[in-house]
Amino acid sequence: MLKVTDALREIIEGEPLLQFGLQHGLLNLSQVANYIRPHIQVRTKKPLTSSAIVMALSRMQNDIRRTTPQRDEYYINQIAIQANLCTYTFNKTKDVHRGVQKLYELVQKKNGYMTLSEGVSEITLIIDRKFQSDAIALIDDKPTFSHDTVASVGIMFDEKFTREVPGFIYIILQQLMLQGINLIELSSTFTGLNLYLDEKDTKLAFETLYALFKRRESLSKAL
Repeated sequence: MLKVTDALREIIEGEPLLQFGLQHGLLNLSQVANYIRPHIQVRTKKPLTSSAIVMALSRMQNDIRRTTPQRDEYYINQIAIQANLCTYTFNKTKDVHRGVQKLYELVQKKNGYMTLSEGVSEITLIIDRKFQSDAIALIDDKPTFSHDTVASVGIMFDEKFTREVPGFIYIILQQLMLQGINLIELSSTFTGLNLYLDEKDTKLAFETLYALFKRRESLSKAL
């Protein structure tokens, strides 16, 4: 049987919007308590009053606000947009590896754009759309997923945020989630994050990140 605080934590961790509301003090805790009380009672298997849940919510809200970095604690140095991309995902095989290597050499020779990520069983590559026919010709396998209208929003930031600010990447992704922007893929370096999304969402993503983060130097939009 769960404790009230454990049941409450499970519910909050499963609801990003509830986390966001508590983090920023946007919610009426009494209304939240009334809403989630039946769910907590099922998990704890005991009757509870809304006032008891309000007290637990208040303590948890203080913990969340104390441990979550605030937006004024960090900033983005630069945002760059790369348009006219597409993405393919393949099952990872030796033949696919060979095809991807040939494609990479071709893209590099022509100074094109290509990035790839490799998991346990899949390989995903993102390339300039002008290399679509080359990808199909060189990789002798059918992709398990493809998307033809992809753009990249590249974010650059100081290395201290990677070293010192827990949850920095999460806060960036949270802003896009709150705008209903779906990420197709993402990749990162030590001081950079590339967010891949549908081209139709590029303007909203750029404006969201530009407006919400303090900037030490001018942000640039490179098309």
